[in-house]
Amino acid sequence: MALSDGLLDTLVDYVGTLPTEECEIFIGQVGGASSRIGADATAYPHRDTNFVMNVHTRWRERGDEQTAIKWAREFFAATTPHATGGCLCQFHAGR
Repeated sequence: MALSDGLLDTLVDYVGTLPTEECEIFIGQVGGASSRIGADATAYPHRDTNFVMNVHTRWRERGDEQTAIKWAREFFAATTPHATGGCLCQFHAGR
């Protein structure tokens, strides 16, 4: 499975609007040995995925908090159509 063109377009759009210098989007390729373990064998059942995406939204100034959180929520919504449905989203508001 490859990353879709739609997801890549969305990534380019959102990378261009990162709200602070501390924000990042990381995509890691998974598979290999981890995909040979049964989905019910461990607490991580998503053994058939090929990629994981981590989004870190951080800020130093209190005034950036709402902008960064808004950006992260909009990014999550924009990328959801390209996800497997097995994602975990955590928002931590703080510096």
